[in-house]
Amino acid sequence: MLSLSTPGGEPKFYPSLVLTVAVDLLFDPAVLFNMLLIVTAILGLGYFEFFFALHLFKAVTMFPALTNVVRAVTVPARSLGLTFLLFLICIYTVRCSRRWRSSSEARV
Repeated sequence: MLSLSTPGGEPKFYPSLVLTVAVDLLFDPAVLFNMLLIVTAILGLGYFEFFFALHLFKAVTMFPALTNVVRAVTVPARSLGLTFLLFLICIYTVRCSRRWRSSSEARV
């Protein structure tokens, strides 16, 4: 039969078990996220209430519909970025043409 204590009654120490549990906890994304929530709760209590807003990310992970919304924005990030760049170019072009038109009207 497996005994968890030495013959003197003291518990055995298993360093490999401790290391395995520590690695599993530190590299698990869910555990890291929950530890981040605990840290932000402490910061919110002690320093600034803004840190409580980070708890809203928990709502994103809890509801699949919100997760799909985030995925819809992050997956095509390159094409959305290029579309935004095209939008900025269009705004810059219109602004420059209006400035050129107003300066040419002032000369006449």
